[in-house]
Amino acid sequence: MRRLEALEAIESLSEHMLQDPAVVAGFDLPQFVRRLHRYTRNDDPRYAQLPEDSNETGTLIYSYIFTAAIPDALRALIDSPQQETNVRFFATDYRAPTVRRLVERARAWTEAPAAQVPGLEFQLAGGIVGVTAAINEEIRTSSWRIVPAVLGFVFFSVLIFYRSFHAAWLMLMTMLLATVLTHAYMRFAGISMNLNTVSVVGVGIGIGIDYAIYLMDRIRREMGDGASSIGEAVRRAIATTGLAITFTAATLVCGVAAWVVGSTLRFQADAAQLLIAMMIFNMLAALLFVPAWITVAKPRFVQTLTPQQESR
Repeated sequence: MRRLEALEAIESLSEHMLQDPAVVAGFDLPQFVRRLHRYTRNDDPRYAQLPEDSNETGTLIYSYIFTAAIPDALRALIDSPQQETNVRFFATDYRAPTVRRLVERARAWTEAPAAQVPGLEFQLAGGIVGVTAAINEEIRTSSWRIVPAVLGFVFFSVLIFYRSFHAAWLMLMTMLLATVLTHAYMRFAGISMNLNTVSVVGVGIGIGIDYAIYLMDRIRREMGDGASSIGEAVRRAIATTGLAITFTAATLVCGVAAWVVGSTLRFQADAAQLLIAMMIFNMLAALLFVPAWITVAKPRFVQTLTPQQESR
């Protein structure tokens, strides 16, 4: 860490990162060495530069370590053998897009010619940005497993209970429609997929699909109770179960909305905002998409009940 070329490479990294508007400040070893070099030369501005001799750099660092009033004053910046150093940056926020952009920017610099110094290796460390980046990367991987798992579980549950591939496919399309609308809303509202929201997406799908199942089953019951046509069964179902679905969704939305306006925790605000959107989208998908599909497609499972189902 005492070599001039290594210090210049670290300075190049700092300059590269500070060009991003989300980085408001940075602190690194070359910056400290410049200040120390100047202070040991009667605060002469001409010495606010990096020493060309690595031994002089090492002497400056060791002198500060042994004369500082605070023990281990440089422990957070450089280790005792002077082989490793930290480069710290301070960001304006830690939202997923910002963290992802900063990490990609740092990784891109490591491939630049300025980083190719013999014996010098750059590694992404910890800090809030580093830890958040690691969490977000795992969340992106996990979300691609969680959402399909929930969709698949509901699909096969409906398939087994109703003994109809068409019914299972209808519920799957309803969930996909609500999920796509939810992700579009997240993009529009600036809500990223992070530790606060990934669980809400899975829970919201499970809560919202109930509306579609209730309405679909009610249409089947109305057909079994002697509705003259599928259109008549749909109208009866919307007038009864549809009203209950609307009331239930409105009650849940009003209850969760208190978190958005009353909570000072970002976790609660983001989770509540996303959960409200998911419940509304699932309600609309159940009340609009399911009746429209059944009216147009006239699936056979709606018109036929098994003896076991008729007795319930």
